[in-house]
Order: sequence, then structure tokens, then C-alpha cells
Amino acid sequence: MLFRSSNVKLVVTDMQGRQIAVLFDGATGNRTVDVDVSSLKLTSGVYNYVLTSSDVVLVRQMVVTR
Repeated sequence: MLFRSSNVKLVVTDMQGRQIAVLFDGATGNRTVDVDVSSLKLTSGVYNYVLTSSDVVLVRQMVVTR
């Protein structure tokens, strides 16, 4: 969790690191940002989501089942 205003980029990649979608790219302010991944129409599989800010990079996995 980010506790201060920051420029943030949230990207979905496949397991080979290819970028699938940019879910958010901008300033967060001091607020929560909701993103909707259901509109991506991803096929079943394992994907990474990468959150990048000025001082942290977080990589997590998500599993999509259809």
C-alpha cells in the first residue's frame, strides 16, 4: 500500500513478461484507485500484475479461470 501521493503505473503482463494491459498510469493523490480487470477478456491462465511508483516496484501473480 502506498501512503502518500505518487505517480503510479499498474500493468498486467503474461508469464513471459509481455505487457497485456496498462490498468492505471497517473497520479494517485491521497486516494484509493479501483481498477476493473474483467473488461480485459483474459484467457484462463496465470498473469503478473506490476505496480510501479517512484520508490517501489511490486510484482504479484493472479490466476484467471473462465
